[in-house]
Amino acid sequence: MCFFLAATNEIHKRAHQDAPPLPFRVLQRVHVLLPASVHDIHHESPFARYYCITTGWLNAPLTAVGFFSTVERIITRTTGAIPRQDDIGREAALELAASLGIIREAAPGCLEPVAAKSVKSCATMMGVGPGEPVRAAESRGCRPPRLDVGQAVA
Repeated sequence: MCFFLAATNEIHKRAHQDAPPLPFRVLQRVHVLLPASVHDIHHESPFARYYCITTGWLNAPLTAVGFFSTVERIITRTTGAIPRQDDIGREAALELAASLGIIREAAPGCLEPVAAKSVKSCATMMGVGPGEPVRAAESRGCRPPRLDVGQAVA
């Protein structure tokens, strides 16, 4: 298992290089290993597709059936984490997640995870401090979630 993890990291690293060593170039050219041209799609806006980094063979079919966006919605609904927040910043990540349907806009200026566990998590997203009542968030437009974590993903 460690070998495959190390190999995947090495293959990913080579997909970022302009001139990888000859054996990698040959295997990339015949699509046995992830070619840079395919991996570059992952680094194009909206940065929400083509996550397979070893061969890339499954990127197109998984994107076509909505696999990656479904997994992101499940993770966000379960944890409240917003995809790409650590890469592009909170505001940009919230805007991107809303445009991709991962989160919804509850009221003007109040973005919340699609199935946040409670109004309290929306209050946290609104910047309501621990001493401020949750009702303050509700008054700003945050609402309780429409879906429970256990419900099926649309």
